[in-house]
Amino acid sequence: MEKRGVAIPLESYHLARYAVQVPCYVCEQGNLFDADYCRHCQAPMALAHQANSQNVHPAMIAAVGPSGVGKTVYLGMLMDMLSRRSSGLQGLARGAFSITLQQEAVAKLARCEFPRCTHYEPDRWNWVHCQVTIPARRRPAELIMPDMSGEAISDEIEHPDSLLGVRSLLNRACGALCLLTPPNCRKGAWNRITSRSSCSAICTS
Repeated sequence: MEKRGVAIPLESYHLARYAVQVPCYVCEQGNLFDADYCRHCQAPMALAHQANSQNVHPAMIAAVGPSGVGKTVYLGMLMDMLSRRSSGLQGLARGAFSITLQQEAVAKLARCEFPRCTHYEPDRWNWVHCQVTIPARRRPAELIMPDMSGEAISDEIEHPDSLLGVRSLLNRACGALCLLTPPNCRKGAWNRITSRSSCSAICTS
């Protein structure tokens, strides 16, 4: 419809958009087109919208380890090095939400502080979607690396299938970065995740 030179979309157009479900990139469950986070696993829907608009399928890399082991610092510094084109590799953040982890980690370390522990809920994790240019490859690699909560990972290990966000992400991941310290290696739960059979069970569907 058009009124006095102003285009007014029909309500039926909006209703039609709500009728089509947008699958979450992590758990693949349907969501409304204007949802900010998946209603099932709480992953940001921006991941799905970016993948659909650019017709790409980013690889998921899971960073696993207990709370306080340094996953946030590791991922933040990794993104900072990639953005500076270290060792010929170059990283480019996909979307504003993908640079929060890098900025917070670098700012904290510059003040001789450590970032606070990652929140338990997936909708409050730092999600990094980046494009990495590798000299030996013709096409850049598309990666998604979430800063997962160590407590949430531990709870999923102790109580399988209790946290859809963690389980869906581990099932979807094509690889994992496992960060441990010597004290953590002596704990029963992390002995299980570092064993070959347990890694296979928790990282594959």
